[in-house]
Amino acid sequence: MSGKEPGQFTFSEIYAQAHTASQTLARSCERSRMLASLGPLSQFDQILFTGCGSSYNLGRCAVWAWSSLLNKRVCALPAAELAHFPENYLSGQGKPLLFAISRTGGTAETVLAVETLHERFNAATVALTTEADRELPQVCHLSIDFSECKEQSLVMTQAFTCMLYSLYLLADSFSGAAWASQLANIPSAIGESLMRNEPVVRALGEDLSLSRFIFLGSGPFRGLAMEAALKMTEMAYETAQTYYTLEFRHGPKAALGPESIVIIYPVEAERRYLKVLIDEIAQTGARSLVIADRPVDVDCEQLNFNSGLGDLFLPALFAHIGQQLAFWRACARGVDPDAPRYLVHTVKLDGS
Repeated sequence: MSGKEPGQFTFSEIYAQAHTASQTLARSCERSRMLASLGPLSQFDQILFTGCGSSYNLGRCAVWAWSSLLNKRVCALPAAELAHFPENYLSGQGKPLLFAISRTGGTAETVLAVETLHERFNAATVALTTEADRELPQVCHLSIDFSECKEQSLVMTQAFTCMLYSLYLLADSFSGAAWASQLANIPSAIGESLMRNEPVVRALGEDLSLSRFIFLGSGPFRGLAMEAALKMTEMAYETAQTYYTLEFRHGPKAALGPESIVIIYPVEAERRYLKVLIDEIAQTGARSLVIADRPVDVDCEQLNFNSGLGDLFLPALFAHIGQQLAFWRACARGVDPDAPRYLVHTVKLDGS
């Protein structure tokens, strides 16, 4: 017997994020120099992010800052999709840059995507991983090591936050560093939120009258909503669904009831429509929780941060909320979030 308490690793990794993110910030200049070694980003006609599961969701979040700040074509794709159907997403007319994300560095589909783009599109490839001695760094042109957020738990938490934060810092660095001072405040803002919002998030997670969790997010928050739903599924084995925010009104709301909670990450462009959405949710007997940087004029529970960051960067600040919620839900259900059933650290295509 190891004597380890259930959830010990996941708890420490979630609640250490302010510290690990500060280490990520300290390594940002070093990582900018590493990426610059590939040459100017202007040589690449397209930038792609790929990964599986949480790593793919991370890419979905990063895309918005990279496309907006660098004014380039940027997309995120699941690694298997990119490996098997690359011609549907790449023009073949120029040289693409691929960021391949894998916490463990050995995800089979991600390695396959890199090899496919090398062979068929002459892509430049960058591995983002916490384990620099695995397969993915070996097949990429450049490897950026995130040893500061290496995890023992099966479920990705602090590594998601730190890798995403680093990608924001890189995008800002290569576009003039206009957001540098605001981005530097993210670690301390995470630390404050982990403590301040703990009572609300824990109470929701421990409320066993809730049995359906829906996460809504559009634009820069789409990947974040997907990630929050995945955390709830992985850690707590709960029914968790995710939709684009306003798309939820077109059919999915029919499944709501008193056992449901709808968690909304509102993008600035859709704030004007939140009242009607939340009123419709309330009519079903379901609850709503809004997670936003500044308060929204709606009648429901809210978590606000007042960081002054724009929508492009807020997913790195908000990610821990979904992680906390899933952790406390798992504990309330008697599930060990460190070791979810059927899951393994590294997924292989041969099933090993």
